[in-house]
Amino acid sequence: MVGVAEQDHCFVSLLVDGEKPSVQALVPKARGFMPVHPYHSGSGDHVNSNQLADVVRQFVNLLRGEETLLMNGGIEFSRYVELDRPFEVVATKGDKSSDHLAITVEQADRQCAAFDMNVKCVV
Repeated sequence: MVGVAEQDHCFVSLLVDGEKPSVQALVPKARGFMPVHPYHSGSGDHVNSNQLADVVRQFVNLLRGEETLLMNGGIEFSRYVELDRPFEVVATKGDKSSDHLAITVEQADRQCAAFDMNVKCVV
């Protein structure tokens, strides 16, 4: 449902479908990097931008109910997201039928990143 080959590559929970749809997310140090993860590398001291973009992609796949999406837009980072600590991904603008989404990433009640994107199904 999130567009990954194996369950171990999934970083998000089931969708919480409310006024502002959201998921809980977790990137564990033990399985979030190569060689365990097939394409994420990094220093291992925090969730890197590629992993965070993957988390948001997984969330959007759940939100839209589609796995073949083209997403483009921008990301603003304001704080590091810590490994091995849960964080929340929230659609602050848009819903499952929207072509434009604003998404925030929050950890410990602090905003860490904001995504502003356009989304299209490519099938």
